[in-house]
Amino acid sequence: MSPHLTGALMLLALPVSAQVTATCTGLGADAGWRLELLDTQAEFFFPAATRMDIPHTAFAEGAEWPRALSLIGDRDTAIVILHDRACPGGTHEAQVLTQRGQSPILLHGCCAVRP
Repeated sequence: MSPHLTGALMLLALPVSAQVTATCTGLGADAGWRLELLDTQAEFFFPAATRMDIPHTAFAEGAEWPRALSLIGDRDTAIVILHDRACPGGTHEAQVLTQRGQSPILLHGCCAVRP
């Protein structure tokens, strides 16, 4: 395993107390998904609804942004990366890495983060 991948996986494994509440939706060709984040729980609609736990939130080294959230459900998993960049459909640009069966899928969209 490469040192960069090992470091990224270790970063995602660190628990962080900051929680995120947001509604995320896809843009353009990725418009067919939605993600509801509420503290330690998530509901991911892609295409069916899947409830997931958010056991870990990680920050970039020495910065508040970007943030990475790990999502774990009974059948599915995902990693959400939130950026502090303006986005036409929300306040934060987002990428979601998930899978359909054994095929990895990278989705792009925007999240409206609520306090």
